[in-house]
Amino acid sequence: MEQENLELYRKLQQHMNEQPVGFPPTSSGSDIRLLKYYFDPEEASIALALNYKNQSLSQIHDSFNKQYPEKDDLERILQRMTQKGIIRWKLIDGLSHYHILPLVVGLDESQNYNRSLEYIHLIVEYMMETRFPFKLVSSPVTQMRTIPVEKSIEVEHLVSNYDNINSIVQNIREPIVLLDCICRKTQNLLGNRCKQTSRLETCMAFDNLAKQWLRRGQGKSITKQEALEVLKQNQEDGLVLQPSNSKDPEFICSCCGCCCGILTAQKYLPNPAKFWASNYSVELDESSCKVCKTCLDFCQFDALKFLEKKNKLKINLKRCVGCGNCVVSCPNNALRLIQKAESSYTPKDTEELYELAKQ
Repeated sequence: MEQENLELYRKLQQHMNEQPVGFPPTSSGSDIRLLKYYFDPEEASIALALNYKNQSLSQIHDSFNKQYPEKDDLERILQRMTQKGIIRWKLIDGLSHYHILPLVVGLDESQNYNRSLEYIHLIVEYMMETRFPFKLVSSPVTQMRTIPVEKSIEVEHLVSNYDNINSIVQNIREPIVLLDCICRKTQNLLGNRCKQTSRLETCMAFDNLAKQWLRRGQGKSITKQEALEVLKQNQEDGLVLQPSNSKDPEFICSCCGCCCGILTAQKYLPNPAKFWASNYSVELDESSCKVCKTCLDFCQFDALKFLEKKNKLKINLKRCVGCGNCVVSCPNNALRLIQKAESSYTPKDTEELYELAKQ
């Protein structure tokens, strides 16, 4: 039985590795240990029939009509997996649909409210062995994008709805669920305090993803006005606003460079701007700059550097993702955001994003 289960989990690892984000194998077995943490054998066998595309119960049942003659039996297991957060549930035309989740953003985030040191050690072991964060952030199609701090955008800019936090929230489908930041929570468990904020409730889920969190009895339902107030405080704390990379975002994360796994990995790249969806970059007016260096504390990507010998600031555009935090922090209005010559493409939804990643 043990050998049979090992083969089952190996098939699941290979199946997940064929999905757009991937789940690379390891020589130590950390990949199998992590999958066992998420899925029991019955759940693993069902996950093998799912992919990144939404499938209805009837479509999934076609793969299991001998094992589960009654749809209700299969649906109970799918709902159990949904409740655990190891697959994604979505309501389409009134019918439940399901799809497999990548490790990030997906399975890892599902452990938000039952995070433990045991789990953290499991996933860190896997990620270090596979160098998963670097593979994730160097993908040509990013799962997240940066939208600029509202106050950093000048009036004359024609800002698309996808780059305006107020437009995103006002047009989003409810419910809205306020969530703990899993990265900050992880660092707290490891004894590390965030340098930007002590607040945990900074991230949000929308629409069907929010409904799934509520079905799990996790997160806090909030109004659009409350969401805007939280996001305003996030911006004042110097956090980087990162919705899912789609015109109809499922979530918004508010990230810092000391706790966020994705931002931390990006900082190790020589040119993070190349792999990040963003439509802006920063420009410096040297005549207005008093070299107070206030902005240095607000840049999460080390895009700003103080040249001591020349007593001046320098911008590395290869590192700038256009978040605007440095702009609003500058007391002398020496920094401003400018639109890039070529805008990044924003997919319609997560499924289109994954389709692009598969190409």
